[in-house]
Amino acid sequence: MGLDGYIGINNLPGDMNTSKLWRAQAQLTPLTVPTRFSNGNLPVYGPDDSLSPFVLLNHTGITTNESYKNLVTVAINQDFDFITKGLTGKIQGAFDNRNYYTESRHKQPDLYKTTGRNTNGELIMIRRLNAFDTQYSSLLQQWRKYHLEANLNYDRVFNEDHRIGGLLYYYMSSEKDTQFKTSMTAIPKKISRNFFATYLWL
Repeated sequence: MGLDGYIGINNLPGDMNTSKLWRAQAQLTPLTVPTRFSNGNLPVYGPDDSLSPFVLLNHTGITTNESYKNLVTVAINQDFDFITKGLTGKIQGAFDNRNYYTESRHKQPDLYKTTGRNTNGELIMIRRLNAFDTQYSSLLQQWRKYHLEANLNYDRVFNEDHRIGGLLYYYMSSEKDTQFKTSMTAIPKKISRNFFATYLWL
């Protein structure tokens, strides 16, 4: 019997992944914009009003990615000599289950550029991006697969010159994923097979 499990929880800024955060910090120097202007406003920079890493990390909300995985396997081997010599059996199965859940709370404050200072020494601010309240979204995906495999095997030699054997085999598998949204694609994938073979050696 085997058991395997995994739980992962990853917290990210609200509107992006960590790759976007690293790209943002690589595109500016520590002197390009401050983390916050002296009047308390938050900055954007560049011709496309890019967000600074500080804003991305601290003022865009939070996204949480959770993943849960577990796998159970069981195998049983049995010798049936008490019925007849040469008869053995084996049954094994597995259940694999995975769940992915993403929950996002994305928000944004007002963001500004400065064009200089007025005669009083105060910053002249232009609001470039408007604030919006927290936007909530979530996504759940589940995947599972299980299979069962069994065989009954007979192999025996009589009087050292005659050998007889046979195999009865069964296999079943079923897989389903909630990422598929149409009636046909959401149908579980199932495989069921039966196989029987005999042989005789003289």
